[in-house]
Amino acid sequence: MAGRVIDFEAMVCMSLQIASAARPQATLAAAGDLHAEQSGAEVEEGPRVVGAVKVIGPALAPRAALPLDAALDGQSCPGLSDAQAGRGCAVGAASHKSKVMLTISGLRRRLVVNSTLEHVIKALVQDGHAVHVYMSIVDKPDNNSWLKVRLLEHEVPEHRGLTLEELRPRLIALVEGAGGCMMCLFLKSKPEVLPSIPDTPIINARMQQYRPLLTNVGRNVLRVWQVRQRLWDRAQQAERLLHSRYALAMWVREDTQWTSRLLDIRPLLRRPKAASTVWSKGCATWGGLNDKVVLSGRHAADTMFRAYDRFFKQTGPSLAARNSEEFLMKMANVHAELQTIVLSHEKLPFGDAMYIGSPTPYCFVKLCWCGDPSVSKYNTSFCKDVAL
Repeated sequence: MAGRVIDFEAMVCMSLQIASAARPQATLAAAGDLHAEQSGAEVEEGPRVVGAVKVIGPALAPRAALPLDAALDGQSCPGLSDAQAGRGCAVGAASHKSKVMLTISGLRRRLVVNSTLEHVIKALVQDGHAVHVYMSIVDKPDNNSWLKVRLLEHEVPEHRGLTLEELRPRLIALVEGAGGCMMCLFLKSKPEVLPSIPDTPIINARMQQYRPLLTNVGRNVLRVWQVRQRLWDRAQQAERLLHSRYALAMWVREDTQWTSRLLDIRPLLRRPKAASTVWSKGCATWGGLNDKVVLSGRHAADTMFRAYDRFFKQTGPSLAARNSEEFLMKMANVHAELQTIVLSHEKLPFGDAMYIGSPTPYCFVKLCWCGDPSVSKYNTSFCKDVAL
């Protein structure tokens, strides 16, 4: 592979991003192929010219709004379908509680959900909240054999060998067993499809380190945002059905591993301007907002979960940014004038992890870890140390 050697941990820690804008273009292209595989993306065609504007990818219909189905799909959105019928886990006594919307999205192979069940969903339920879960998982292999550390990774044993039809009821049962309500669960074998990306100064100034026009890294960031926006659309549909608004909206990645419970969010929600506040972890910010786990007040969620649309909008603030973290921070502070607050590792005690089986069940990506370096007390190791 041409160019500088890619630091795997740095790339994973930056949420589909590259640590330095100074990397050679050959390395950037290789990184794009890496992250295309990591996110379940498919490598797209090269740039082409339509009129005076260069776009990338196959000829697609113009980008349009993300419509909701006219009729609810009871299989993909069991909680929503039940709520429409006046039954299920989202109605009754649960309908009078403070509601939290939680999204989990990513690759099936990377899904390590048990700690999120225990330390997020169950913890929130114990604090008196109704937790509505919206998931979107892509079942696509990760075949980058040249990535030595990822060769250690396995799908968790309890999911291994299950068909999507078999995995669905298991995930629903796990969420409901933790006290949550599975509102929507999308299990797919193909990644999200993106529209052609305009080659304009405003668009090119966003995520300059890995421009979506040219790199799979940038396009995969857009895919993540696209999924979250679609899940947020479903959440707003639930609000209309239940005649109630979420107090908080939260996103979590599929490879998030918690070592202890999420902080009690009730004091956060009592703060002045809580509805217009975004909370995230105060490390690995890369000049912006750590986007691994983000909590948003209800008004703030309307902005944060619509980063996909905001990226394509070419009016208003330019939102020029080196990476996705900086783009999200500017979108929050400049475009929407939201309040952003960072929380310590003790309040958001998680790390990026993978299941390896032995010598410990899981390993953490070391560069992303912000807590006590003695992770052995969690029966966990650092992936880089295991690979040595």
